[in-house]
Amino acid sequence: MLALEQRLVDLDAQYSIKNKAIVETTSNTGSFSRLADLGFHNSFYISTSLRDSDKSKFKAMAIQIADQVRRQKVSAVSFDASLYPFVKNYLESHLDKSIFYHTWDVKLKLKDQSFWQDISSKKYLTDHRVMSILVKLHSSFEL
Repeated sequence: MLALEQRLVDLDAQYSIKNKAIVETTSNTGSFSRLADLGFHNSFYISTSLRDSDKSKFKAMAIQIADQVRRQKVSAVSFDASLYPFVKNYLESHLDKSIFYHTWDVKLKLKDQSFWQDISSKKYLTDHRVMSILVKLHSSFEL
């Protein structure tokens, strides 16, 4: 963790990344909170595999995630758009109102003519806590 902290500090000194980068983790270590103390924007990644979990365990999972968010002093949670209902219905009530969301919806492709129509139907688009939405962008580098 100390090596990561030092590398991020070095990168920030060279490229001023604190206000541009999102440091995302699935780690449950409390030491991740030191990155917040250093001024980095950090986010807790909610595993996409959660959508395949037993729904009867969602409340307990939400409490566990919220506790992790508090311990790590993260300012956001990151998740696949398919988990948006879980975040809204189970997790959000356990999070501080200052925590915001980063999501991705790789089913949406910016090159599709129906892109704006498709994204406009998504509830997360108008959610004031959603700060970023990643979608597919066609390029020659696409895998």
